[in-house]
Amino acid sequence: MSPEASTPVERLVFDNEHDFLEKLEELVKGGVDKSSIEILAPHPVHKAEEILSLKPSGVRTFALVGGLVGAAAGGSMGKELEQFVQGKDSPNLYAALADLPEPLIGVEKAIESERANLKDHNVLVRIQMEKILKPAHDRTRMIATRLDNHVNALQVVEAIRHYAATHDGQLPQTLSDIKDVKIPNDLMSSKAFKYSHTATGAMLQSTIPDGGNERDAVHYEIVIKK
Repeated sequence: MSPEASTPVERLVFDNEHDFLEKLEELVKGGVDKSSIEILAPHPVHKAEEILSLKPSGVRTFALVGGLVGAAAGGSMGKELEQFVQGKDSPNLYAALADLPEPLIGVEKAIESERANLKDHNVLVRIQMEKILKPAHDRTRMIATRLDNHVNALQVVEAIRHYAATHDGQLPQTLSDIKDVKIPNDLMSSKAFKYSHTATGAMLQSTIPDGGNERDAVHYEIVIKK
């Protein structure tokens, strides 16, 4: 007996969600069997699930929880970096921090996917569940933004260290005095971080966001060791 001919497999790779969904709809409308299509994506795409008539993926909830775990891990790493840059002869990490993705932990698609889980419920249940979930979603966004702001603040600290290293150990009078590198804004206020001189050095602070507390803000005291 001759071996059965295997069905040819076509692999398509997309750089953005729009092109992916457009091609997926084209394939389905062209008569391709939905069950023969396999999707590999870094996050759930609920529109694709609708096109393929799939049941909601459990990955949606995992993606949101995974995002929170990632934000917690990022916060811990930030604390380690704070200790590292205070070490003797520690290299400047401005370029490495500036090269990190923005946002560092994306939660919007996970939140969108979790909300999409409600689409099969009736309107009254969906509205009630969205009210229940909204505070958790808002807090999740806050935690993710807090992590990004932590990275921004560390960038500013490293920019200040670079300034001091190239100006005989002197701190800048204002952040606008730093010209060699870009100074990121405080994401909580969309303005520059608060920077002021103290008796021993300088202070860098972020704004406490609406609905947040002091834990959601950044506060650094900067002292240049002689």
